[in-house]
Amino acid sequence: MSHKWNVLLVHHPLGLLWPFLLLAAVTTLVIGVLRRRGTVSRLLLRLDTLFWVLGIVGAVMAIVGEIACAGLVAEEFQCGSAMKELATGLFLYTEDWDRGLPPGDRWFDVVRSRAGEGTLPHPCPAYRGTYAYAMNAFAAGISLETVEAPADTVLLAEYPCRTANETTTSLHPQAYRHHDAANIAYLDGHVIAWGRWRTEPLRWQP
Repeated sequence: MSHKWNVLLVHHPLGLLWPFLLLAAVTTLVIGVLRRRGTVSRLLLRLDTLFWVLGIVGAVMAIVGEIACAGLVAEEFQCGSAMKELATGLFLYTEDWDRGLPPGDRWFDVVRSRAGEGTLPHPCPAYRGTYAYAMNAFAAGISLETVEAPADTVLLAEYPCRTANETTTSLHPQAYRHHDAANIAYLDGHVIAWGRWRTEPLRWQP
């Protein structure tokens, strides 16, 4: 299922109709009592049928929405894993270059050369483009030994890239691909999902 359909199904309004199942169950019980008295109206019977139809549709859509939500979580996990692999490739490069990161204009080429052709790029499943990640331009070419707070400083971020070796100094609005969150890799190697709702600034300067 595509990312677009996952998002649509998670937010589908028909999933909100499932409480009609409860109303239908109550109406059916009332009809059972009234039948014993012989006073069931056609309107009540029609309402009962309508409630069951709406409730069943709502329940089905709610279940489908939960499945779609699981698909979005899986996409976010795959994206985070791909970003972690890229970060690992960059750290392997630093071991041969006195802890120095590659230049910004060829950071992706460096990782690809180490991983081998055919293994990269790692496309984000929620992004249609080929290259889904950009390197922090401020971190390009620096030595990891000079970084004051590696656990707080951005290394890679989701980005709507046009070419392989793109860099950035901010989180692009189109980076929030995972239910209003974007994956961020830090200079200590960990990856988190950064929500659009967060108010604290990201640290780009090492």
